[in-house]
Amino acid sequence: MVVAVGYGVIMKKPRIYIAGPMRGLPFYNFPAFDKACSELNQQGFCAVSPADLDRTLYGLDPWELPEGHNWHGQPAWMPDAEEVLRTDINVLRTCDAVLFLTGWQNSDGAKRERKAAFEHGLRVYDNMDDLVDDLRPSQPMAVGSKATNPKDLIGSDKLPLHLWPTTATAMGCIGMLNGMLKYGRTNFRVAGVRATIYIDAALRHLGAWLEGEECDPDDGVPHLAAALSCLAILVDARAAGKLNDDRMVAGGYRKLVDALTPHVKRLKELHKDRNPKHYTIADNNPGS
Repeated sequence: MVVAVGYGVIMKKPRIYIAGPMRGLPFYNFPAFDKACSELNQQGFCAVSPADLDRTLYGLDPWELPEGHNWHGQPAWMPDAEEVLRTDINVLRTCDAVLFLTGWQNSDGAKRERKAAFEHGLRVYDNMDDLVDDLRPSQPMAVGSKATNPKDLIGSDKLPLHLWPTTATAMGCIGMLNGMLKYGRTNFRVAGVRATIYIDAALRHLGAWLEGEECDPDDGVPHLAAALSCLAILVDARAAGKLNDDRMVAGGYRKLVDALTPHVKRLKELHKDRNPKHYTIADNNPGS
């Protein structure tokens, strides 16, 4: 990330990932993460905190959890700890250095983050002073000496929103319009939504589309538009803290998928000499 510093000058802001113990500590140690995040930002860095990721991605606010909450576990609506850690490590890899908070040695997750940081060639620090001395944002440099356009640098670490197809936005807005006219604009942010209701609806629309039906016979809305709107509402309700997450109790899905996947290669090899006809929607009208 870079910021403008006067006319024709830019300064790089190193991204610093904050790692440390969370589970087992009151409020998941958010106060320590927030303090480090604030100090880093005040020193001119771009701080990246797992606490902020938990707030943004999962709507977690430890201060709103019920009295007597077990800090060794995690709220039922959140993904399992392994999935959360994988996401955090993926974010860590986009940073320039990692600051480890006191007590990281007692956290399995923080130890894995430390291992990932070394494997990715990131600088690792155990105290703020050393980090600031080594990595304080560089002095301003003249634009004439830069190798690329400032806008390219500024945007490089931001969400690549241009990658989302405008065609999907166009299709999805029809589903959202249909819902607005029936239930009111953004009613889901006020009333909240139950996850499985929208999962079921999305699966029904996708199933019908997969079977060759383009539009819902009840309202004429394209099934893909309705499915996109279901997913959009799930994402938005979760971000707004209005999602009633009633998904299934964790089972063995991932292990089962991993166990079944080798059968795909085995069956392809077993039948490699066969060449049957594969039917598609094009065969609905063979004469056309």
